[in-house]
Amino acid sequence: MPNRKFRSSAVSGCTICSAGTYNSHDASDASLHAGCTSCVVGKHLLDDGATATTSHDSDADCTSCTPGKYSLTAAPSCVNCPIGKYSTVIAADYESNCVNCDAGTFNEVLGSTSCVNCGKGKFLSTTGAISETQCNVCPPGKVRQPSIITLTLSPTRSPKKIETRRD
Repeated sequence: MPNRKFRSSAVSGCTICSAGTYNSHDASDASLHAGCTSCVVGKHLLDDGATATTSHDSDADCTSCTPGKYSLTAAPSCVNCPIGKYSTVIAADYESNCVNCDAGTFNEVLGSTSCVNCGKGKFLSTTGAISETQCNVCPPGKVRQPSIITLTLSPTRSPKKIETRRD
C-alpha cells in the first residue's frame, strides 16, 4: 500500500490523503498509520495522491508558495495576494504577508510581487491602489516632488532617510 494512503478503519480499507496533506508512516504498522499530516503554513501540496506519480510521504513533498502568494495549513494550492497588494515573501503563511502598494503606486494583478509607479506627472497619496485610474494628474504649474522614505537597515542601526524619485 503506498504511503499516500491511510487506514481509516479495519473494514473500509485505506483512504487517499487529501490535497495539502501527506502520510509519512509505514503502512505495515497500522498503529502508526492513523491519518494524514497537513503541509505547514506557507506550503501546499497540489494533488491528493490519486493521480500523483510519486507517493506523498513527507513534508518534502509540500511545495513553498512563491512570492505574491500565501498558504494556510493543509492547502491544496497557494492563494494569490489581492490586487492593490504585493508580497516578496517565499512560503508566506498568511494574507498579512501581502502588503498594500505604497502611495504613488498601484497594482492591477492578483499574486503580484511588486507595484507599478503612477508615472510622470501623476501622483497618488493613498496606499493600496488597484488601478492606474486612481493616479491623479498634477495640476498645471506643479510637479511631483521626490518621495522621502524611512528605511531601517537593521535592528542594531538607527533609521536612515533617503530620497528616491519614482519617475
